[in-house]
Amino acid sequence: MAADDFWRHFLERWSRAILASPDAARLGLPPEVVDSGWLGLDPATDEQIAAAEARLGVRLPPSYRAFLRVTNGWRYAGDVGARLRPVEEIDWFRTENQDWIDAYTSPIADDPASGAVDYRHLSSAIQISDVGDAAVMLLIPAVTGPDGECEAWFFANWVPGAEVYPSFREMLEQSYDSEQTINAQRARQVAASDPPDTVAAKLPGLLAELEGHAARFRQTAEDAMGYSEGVAAGLDEAADRVRDLSRGRVSPVDLRSRLRDLAAELDAEAARVEREQRQQTDLSTLWSAARSFSSMIAHMGDMRDAIGKAGRAQGLRQAAGIVRWFLGDD
Repeated sequence: MAADDFWRHFLERWSRAILASPDAARLGLPPEVVDSGWLGLDPATDEQIAAAEARLGVRLPPSYRAFLRVTNGWRYAGDVGARLRPVEEIDWFRTENQDWIDAYTSPIADDPASGAVDYRHLSSAIQISDVGDAAVMLLIPAVTGPDGECEAWFFANWVPGAEVYPSFREMLEQSYDSEQTINAQRARQVAASDPPDTVAAKLPGLLAELEGHAARFRQTAEDAMGYSEGVAAGLDEAADRVRDLSRGRVSPVDLRSRLRDLAAELDAEAARVEREQRQQTDLSTLWSAARSFSSMIAHMGDMRDAIGKAGRAQGLRQAAGIVRWFLGDD
């Protein structure tokens, strides 16, 4: 597929996804844009692209040039939550954000040989988006490959720092994928304005969220002392409680309040387990201090049990948060 065709199909798909998302209304898009189903703008001309390259003294990377030939900017750049600028407005990041650069390059710049992001490139980065939610998209012409593609950074204080991509195209593809994941999660939530029947209809989504979190902890449960397995166990307990509610004779009107009660009960159970775990840990510490090394090794089973309880308490608290998130109470 030619580069221009790729961008046209990709951006049409992204436009449809954004306009169908739960957050579409808050974007404040003009009615004519919503009606058109297209979040792009008119294509940039070769003259506009050439003028920007002459102004900056750099050759823009091929995937970004192809993007501009389809749309000279983009109204909503996913995780950034702000627009991609028309080519006439792109500029050096330092022009508007020198304080931001100073915060990441002083007093000592990262050593690029260490494998860390070399934030010294911020001084020669090109800002291609507005700043939204303390995040921005950048091109890094100082790191350009034989194909003419340069690194692209999703740069945000809350990442923290930069997510580095080999090209502008790969950065936007990742932004689209992330937004689709977020929208799928939000579609599982219950809005305050939803009718009571919606809570029951979306309950499988809550179960999927709890089960997904538990599965991820089990996949990474490599700790010998069982903390991750404990977290997964706490999430499983909450999922079982939700299943009990779904099988019970709970009216749609009462289900929302029953789930809020469940979140409070999970927090209370987590607090009880934490108290028990602290008491067990204190007893284990006293025992280990008073016994020989061989006795301490034999006592490791008690320590493992205490660590597993700490994980279970954390899983219960996470589950309570997920239930509140599902209800829109977080």
